[in-house]
Amino acid sequence: MVLNIDEAEDYFDSDEDRIAYPTPYVAAQGIHISEIGSAWWWLRSPGKSGSFAARVRTNGEIKYDGIEVTDHGGMIRLVVVFKIDEHSSMKKCAAPPRLLDFVPSIIYNKNDGLGPYSTDI
Repeated sequence: MVLNIDEAEDYFDSDEDRIAYPTPYVAAQGIHISEIGSAWWWLRSPGKSGSFAARVRTNGEIKYDGIEVTDHGGMIRLVVVFKIDEHSSMKKCAAPPRLLDFVPSIIYNKNDGLGPYSTDI
């Protein structure tokens, strides 16, 4: 799923955790790449007007007023959320990264009161 502003704040502990690095394929599509090799990514929340959408900047900071939805400089960061409780027998599993044109984030939302856990695969 594509995150909204609240989810981007909840599922990542800091701006640094929200920094995303594109795969070589995604980078070759002409998106904006920062000096550290990161790229900004879209959120599904609206921005300051009807033609703007929120985004996460290359430094991991959330840009609440957003950017024009016609801008082609960013990427989409897909996130998979698993809700795990004490009765779950689910094990961590993921498709091999070589089969993906993006690097998804997997959010483990354990019901242990400690909050969400995030990992890039």
